[in-house]
Amino acid sequence: TRLSPPTPECPGGSLAALSVGGMALRTNYVPAASELLAVQIEQPGGVRGMPARPLRVRLEVRRCLGLEGGAWRCEVGGRIVEVLS
Repeated sequence: TRLSPPTPECPGGSLAALSVGGMALRTNYVPAASELLAVQIEQPGGVRGMPARPLRVRLEVRRCLGLEGGAWRCEVGGRIVEVLS
């Protein structure tokens, strides 16, 4: 999972949940409420040896929960406002 623009403090994250209208990500980046993030999710598999295209969306941050004792600082939940590809 990549967030855009990538920065040293936010190299990426991990997809925790995906639904029709939103997603939850675990990341070290702590966004502001209502911040818009460009998120790219690499998809497994593909057809006839061709890799699957990544899912690229614009995500509006709706919640950010602090995580303790793991690889990630927070879990970000958001609403997909635009599918980019």
